[in-house]
Amino acid sequence: MEAVYKFCVYFMKFFSLSVKWLVATVPVWFILSHLLMANPIDRPFFLLTLFFLLAFSLIPATIALFSVVRRWVIHNQQDNIDQGYFYYLKKTYKQSLIIGLFITIATGILIVDIVYFKENQTALFYLFLFVAFAFALYALCLLITFVHYDFKLNAYFKKALLLLLHLKFSVRVIILTSIFIMIGQYSGIFYLAFSSSLYSYLLFALFYRIYLTSVT
Repeated sequence: MEAVYKFCVYFMKFFSLSVKWLVATVPVWFILSHLLMANPIDRPFFLLTLFFLLAFSLIPATIALFSVVRRWVIHNQQDNIDQGYFYYLKKTYKQSLIIGLFITIATGILIVDIVYFKENQTALFYLFLFVAFAFALYALCLLITFVHYDFKLNAYFKKALLLLLHLKFSVRVIILTSIFIMIGQYSGIFYLAFSSSLYSYLLFALFYRIYLTSVT
């Protein structure tokens, strides 16, 4: 019975955190749903709005999510979830906007390049696909370093690059992400509501194991 109780407690902690993240990112999913159903004339407006919300909603909300799971990993989940998410969202919001703007602008440039070179059927299309894949990994590394270290802003970008170049970490992130994507293909909205916190927790746990190895 004790094992069942612990499972239920952890399940509710992860589920509750995921729900809070979803609530904080509601504008993103609202605009995304309209973008998918929009006609070609209205599509540019919804696309630009989505990019705006990526910087001002999704990235700050995700940084707050990583801030909470970081505390769980380091302190073995001893903290109360209700103390954390919206506190970190408010605390880190201003700096996270800079991170969000950087990721949004870089993502926009990569999307434009990929679309352009795809239409022109050049080998550069595959090059930019690889760059986009590497940048997605870099963005995850940037979020992790931002919540874990206390640096000046420009130092986070350098530290994230070093983390990206850590082969063991990058390979494990790719494997973990692939597993979550494959499971998501056969799951519904309930999986989406639960997986964000679990994925973030496992991702930070992978980083923290490497971090402990490097400081010992």
